[in-house]
Amino acid sequence: MRKTFALASVVVERVFDGLTLIALLAIVSIAIQLPDRGREVELIAAAVFLGASLGLVVLLWKPAVVRIPLKRAVEVFHGGFASWVEERFEAFVDGLAPLRRPPVLGVAAALSVGVWFLEGSSYLLLSKGLNLGLPSNLELPALGLALVTINLGIMVPSGPGYVGTQEFFGTAALGVVGANPQAALALVVVSHAVQYALVTGLGLIFFAREQLSPRDLRPALAEQQASL
Repeated sequence: MRKTFALASVVVERVFDGLTLIALLAIVSIAIQLPDRGREVELIAAAVFLGASLGLVVLLWKPAVVRIPLKRAVEVFHGGFASWVEERFEAFVDGLAPLRRPPVLGVAAALSVGVWFLEGSSYLLLSKGLNLGLPSNLELPALGLALVTINLGIMVPSGPGYVGTQEFFGTAALGVVGANPQAALALVVVSHAVQYALVTGLGLIFFAREQLSPRDLRPALAEQQASL
């Protein structure tokens, strides 16, 4: 599968995630008075993901709006660079093509909401084994705030597995509502460990199914580094 084609699915998944998280943050902000910085994050994230959504809509329905100026911008370069850019742009647009079908778009949106509902449910279940020190009417919005803050926070460049990054953003979000610091850290650490084990385990299962091992990625990674 062409890398640019695959990249399109990753971009779409990130945009769907971002829009769902922003919607959740808007709901949470009704129950929790966000600090000024929280409001800024909400507005910036909304602008980023709504802008990305608009860009996807343009690429889906009017790709010529981007294709024509892109072609003019790269045609000044000599050699095969212009062709290389145009080929990858077309592959990226092709990767978005399934979203032109309303059923696919609807199912993708529903799955995105479902995924975050399940992750939020895992936070809620884990919280039952801890004393966060929050009023019962504030616990669910606080966990929603932690979910949003963590997943917006780990979108920035971070270490492998988001180690440290996830804990920082999760405890910071729960600290805003006055949660017990030790219980908040325990909640985030346990949740992170469960997610890491589950995702890594599933990855290894699919590697085995395809009769691959992680070291089989080395040639592709070396090729990618050489092309940079």
